[in-house]
Amino acid sequence: MKYLYLHNGFGKTGSSALQSWLANNVAALARQGFSYTNLDDESLNYRVSSGNAQVLAKFLAGEVTEKKLLATYFAHGLSATIISSEVLGLDAAALKRLNEFCGRHGLSLKVVFYVRNCYEFLYSAFVQAVKRHCYLGDFRDFVAKTEKVRHVERARRIVESGTNYHVIHYDAVKRDVVRPFCAAVGADYAQLGSLQARTVNRTLTSAEIAVVQFFTRISQEFFGNAQAFNYSALVSDWLVNGFPEKRADLPYSATVIGDLREKFVDDLLWFNRNVGERFAVSLELHAADAVFADEPLTCKQPLDLDILRTVAKFLARHKGRLGVAALGYYARRFSEIDSCAAALLLYELTDKDLAAAAGQDARLGDLPAFYHQLLQGVPDLEPRRAAIVCPEEQRATVAPRTGLWPRLRSMLQR
Repeated sequence: MKYLYLHNGFGKTGSSALQSWLANNVAALARQGFSYTNLDDESLNYRVSSGNAQVLAKFLAGEVTEKKLLATYFAHGLSATIISSEVLGLDAAALKRLNEFCGRHGLSLKVVFYVRNCYEFLYSAFVQAVKRHCYLGDFRDFVAKTEKVRHVERARRIVESGTNYHVIHYDAVKRDVVRPFCAAVGADYAQLGSLQARTVNRTLTSAEIAVVQFFTRISQEFFGNAQAFNYSALVSDWLVNGFPEKRADLPYSATVIGDLREKFVDDLLWFNRNVGERFAVSLELHAADAVFADEPLTCKQPLDLDILRTVAKFLARHKGRLGVAALGYYARRFSEIDSCAAALLLYELTDKDLAAAAGQDARLGDLPAFYHQLLQGVPDLEPRRAAIVCPEEQRATVAPRTGLWPRLRSMLQR
């Protein structure tokens, strides 16, 4: 008998960490008879990844042949294959087709998925919406717009299809999501490389969320809604990957818990009766050690200037992707909050660059004069607040700006 182990997430339960571990342990897994075909090189660097189910997803959608599926995942001759993707949509039709495929090829299928308590999952999903989907509301607004507990909905599909499955509670194993996965598929964890002690695809802090949402609004103004998400994701990914060890405390709101209880308690009861009892897993509204605030959560807070300036330096290094006109527009809007952040956006550009961009977009006004005006206020800023350390600092090549750059550079080096 051969085996297919399909890790299907669910979302926001450490999938990128598990996929990174799988990608970095391909050879060690093969020695135990497990094949994992790495299709995403980001996994090798412990970055946000999409796993390796791209070809399987296309097969289930009828877009590639069975021959292509076999060549991608099953050409190794090993006894077991692992495929992983938290975004693979397994509706009833997809599960039927997958089970039929396994039946034709003598494969024993097991779907492995992780679940997470309701509040913690939804807050993580809220942050993901900020990072990836230009979401501009606060957490309570996000909860109000959420109609279903996605983990319960997806588990229900798998259970009702009759597919063999194994469930793991993420909140109980989040320090090492690999060990329980190995137990579920029968791999000897002791003989494999351990999960690196680093966070993959961490949650943004509340201060970072506020800055990303501010930047998203400006991107929508300049680029329009259809393109803004590209730049919002650019900044979010840089904050996550550039500062992977930064900790984000989860803010608990008693008001939001009340909202969740009213909307989702029946879904949680269904899960615990039909799934949880079999695996000794209990899905709850929130973690047992949660400490609540009395006031509702809000994203309306003063922007953290250190984060804003760090983002400004990062954006300045991407002028080729963003364009001078965009940097000029960002600088105009950033200046409403902080003149230093606005100046940092423009410090690599010449007056000729700025004048040319202003000539193409009337919204920018006289950019060279604007930049000179900004610099008048920069020396008045507290030096230690303005001295920003970025992960790319040593690799950045900055073209000096005659007359203006030395003043800004000396301030940043203090």
